[in-house]
Amino acid sequence: MGIREQAQGDLVNILGNPDGPGTPFIIVTPEGGEFPVCGTFGDISLLIDPSTGAAIQGRTINAAYPMALLKAKTERIPEKKWKVKVKDLSGAERTLFIVDPPDHDYTIGLTRIKLGANLSDKKTT
Repeated sequence: MGIREQAQGDLVNILGNPDGPGTPFIIVTPEGGEFPVCGTFGDISLLIDPSTGAAIQGRTINAAYPMALLKAKTERIPEKKWKVKVKDLSGAERTLFIVDPPDHDYTIGLTRIKLGANLSDKKTT
């Protein structure tokens, strides 16, 4: 086994572990097919301008998962119009939308997806 294969295996064992650092979430096709995976998940709603240090409004949501976890379930690759379901820390399920084509790191087998909020998650006044 080469170092890349070892890195991919380690990635699956570490990020793919919901009892460790991994966050379980479900990738959903437009037809409703669901593929559970586990990886990192980030939802940052207050961004910092790196040049000034000032807080600015904005929201960045992304997830990354080991490619091998999804490949074990389907040959399809997520794209825009697909959804992601994830539970927040209160246990409420959130549905997010893939807004850009995924970024793939074929060196260690990691996919990163950029997400947008569901309109029902936005507060109305």
